[in-house]
Amino acid sequence: MHPLTPGTQVGAWRVKAWLGQGANGAVYRVERAGWRRSETGALKVSQLRWNWRMEREVELLSRLSHPSIPRLLDRGGPWRASGEQYPYFVMEYVQGVSLYAWAEQQAPSGKQVCRVLAQVARALEAVHAAGAVHRDVKGDNILVRSWDGRGMLTDFGSCHFPGAARMTWGSLPPVTPEYLSPQAVRFYYRSPQHPDDYYPPSPADDLYALGVTAYRLVMGQYPARGEARQDELERNPRVEPPLREVIARLLSEAPEARGTAAGVAEALEAAAGEEERPERPRPTERTGSWKRWVAVAAACACAVLPWLLRRTSEPQLPPDSTVPVTDESPVAQAFPEGPRPGQARPDERGQCPGPRQVARNGGCWFEFTLVNPEDCTKSGNVLLQGKCYVPVAVPPKKAPPTSSPAEAR
Repeated sequence: MHPLTPGTQVGAWRVKAWLGQGANGAVYRVERAGWRRSETGALKVSQLRWNWRMEREVELLSRLSHPSIPRLLDRGGPWRASGEQYPYFVMEYVQGVSLYAWAEQQAPSGKQVCRVLAQVARALEAVHAAGAVHRDVKGDNILVRSWDGRGMLTDFGSCHFPGAARMTWGSLPPVTPEYLSPQAVRFYYRSPQHPDDYYPPSPADDLYALGVTAYRLVMGQYPARGEARQDELERNPRVEPPLREVIARLLSEAPEARGTAAGVAEALEAAAGEEERPERPRPTERTGSWKRWVAVAAACACAVLPWLLRRTSEPQLPPDSTVPVTDESPVAQAFPEGPRPGQARPDERGQCPGPRQVARNGGCWFEFTLVNPEDCTKSGNVLLQGKCYVPVAVPPKKAPPTSSPAEAR
């Protein structure tokens, strides 16, 4: 099936942009058509006319409800394209970056790492409570959501649960080798002598994979097989003892020593200094009472009043970089070098992609109103007419998913 172009209608959803491609399906950012308040989702369309793996993924998502697991928004019947029918479903759109990319970009503290890993462990707790196993826990399948920093467990294409039809006609399902538990590795090595045997997945396999993920997150490399990991963690001063103990426990050779997802989450929450809290409301949802709205209105009035007073004495700026400016204009003086390396640029219409972003001299900038101008200039940002302009970085390209290999198993 050819990639869907923006504007294509799939059921009740309209395609906005392509997000990624796997062997069994393509993912698009979509909006529900015809609604006054737009609802954004992630549409997954199968590349196969009959995709039992996708059916199994949809079935498990319909059973789960957890703030760190994307919600199933819609499960559509076959969608017809070029005379063929393809299954699809729509889940909650998670705007964020993968776990490892988040660590590289944000350099999180130990408590922040524990907090995100605890949220993923709570998601696994919900999966295991449903009698299921994720079977592909890894950094690429964990997203850190942009607007609240919550860890989200994604990609349930390799999941398994009671009653699910067997789809693997080999000893192991499609997985990433570095995250395999010792039990799965030993089973694989014995499989040539027993070609019809099938490895029974368990929650302990998910916990071991979470341990590999945590080790890779804090150490920058995968753990070696064996018991030398404890010494390696102790030699890293950035890994505090509580987190070190959790990782070592997850990487235990014995499955029973890894404990449960709930126990792991409790230990990580204690290391983070907080308990699991209810999910924060999304920015698009209406929250709070009339008192909060009064407080917001008062704060806005206090922020706007000085700006209105300044307008009578200060020259006004062009709205964006599409307006010609002279060398003596305030914009040219403040942004003389043009866009910086790695900075996002406006599209052909001169617009930047995100909210609170403005185009200035060929680059995209976050615009903030400051109380103390020194907070802007000492960080190397641009100060202009009481506002601080922070360059918008180009988002990293997401690596192609590995949990949906070309050969269905």
